[in-house]
Amino acid sequence: LKEAGIDYVHLRPLGTPKAGRDAARKGRIDEMREIFAGHMAEPTSEAAFQLLRGLAAEKKTALLCFETDHAGCHRAVLAERLASEDGFEVVNL
Repeated sequence: LKEAGIDYVHLRPLGTPKAGRDAARKGRIDEMREIFAGHMAEPTSEAAFQLLRGLAAEKKTALLCFETDHAGCHRAVLAERLASEDGFEVVNL
């Protein structure tokens, strides 16, 4: 990856807690979003989000997750926040 000019940064505090992953697997997206919102209220999660924001301001950024459908994934919550607060363009691949 490095040779291709791609950096990988693992921001563990931006991951979904187990309860959120379980809810997402069962199709309970609203519940997953609620759990993830509570998780993002934690100072370490917010600090990681600010780091993500800074990285995204510097270069193209991809958010990765095991979830195949972005609509039911925590990364959609992060992307929506970046788009609404900072005007980032979001493209789902």
